[in-house]
Amino acid sequence: MRAPAKLALYAAALAAVFAVSFGAGRVLVPQSVVDDWNHQSTVSDHGTEPKGDESGHR
Repeated sequence: MRAPAKLALYAAALAAVFAVSFGAGRVLVPQSVVDDWNHQSTVSDHGTEPKGDESGHR
């Protein structure tokens, strides 16, 4: 098998694995966990909402 064909096959397999993993994550991880994660990422170290362009990251 030539290199371009191998690379195309590898890329297709990688895309398929990514799609299956993404789908499994959407099915297995409850929406409440996602919401809590998103809320936690917007809260700074002191438990307050960031103001202006403060991202809460140090």
